[in-house]
Amino acid sequence: MSESQLERLRELRLKMNKARKMNHEAVIAEDKQSKLPRNWNFREQKRKKKIDEINFKKQCKEKGLDVDKSKMLLISADILDYEETKKLKKMQDSGFKDFAQATERSYRRNVSNMKPDLEAYEEKKQILGEAAYPDLFTLPVASILPDSSDAVDNMVKDLNKQIDKRSTYHRRRRYNPEETVDFINEKNRLLNKKMEYFYGKYTKETKENLERGTN
Repeated sequence: MSESQLERLRELRLKMNKARKMNHEAVIAEDKQSKLPRNWNFREQKRKKKIDEINFKKQCKEKGLDVDKSKMLLISADILDYEETKKLKKMQDSGFKDFAQATERSYRRNVSNMKPDLEAYEEKKQILGEAAYPDLFTLPVASILPDSSDAVDNMVKDLNKQIDKRSTYHRRRRYNPEETVDFINEKNRLLNKKMEYFYGKYTKETKENLERGTN
């Protein structure tokens, strides 16, 4: 057997030994996990939470901060982040994968806004007779019963409403267009909102003076 073959054999044995060791360690870890109490994970999480709380109190003490107030600020910030995330998800447009999907979505939205006139529907059924249940040889309904002027007016109003909506809509707009623009990007906007939430009542007068150009 050549030197190169012996070298490859040694490498192969090393890899086999390493794999055997890893398998053995995995078996030991699995056996250890199976012997733990059922509520071990819960107890471990509780222990970590307690350690985090101790460290938090220690940091507050070192910085001379009130523990309860600092904790409330953290909770309030978390809630604000959650609410902002929900609002952004709601305001963001999910987009569409193709025009067929966009058309279907638009159709469903428009139909949901329609209020059916059941009395008028029954009257038209009486006028149409068999044509109300069309088959391959039935003449188009428009040639038998033209649309009323009210129906045409409603359609025009709806189309104008859609046109107005499109003209003011922007896919990437994720903020209220009526609010004061005092940010340079999305991250800065969220930071400003948090600052306003916590310190707005203290800085209101200063901001108003700056806007008026007075001291």
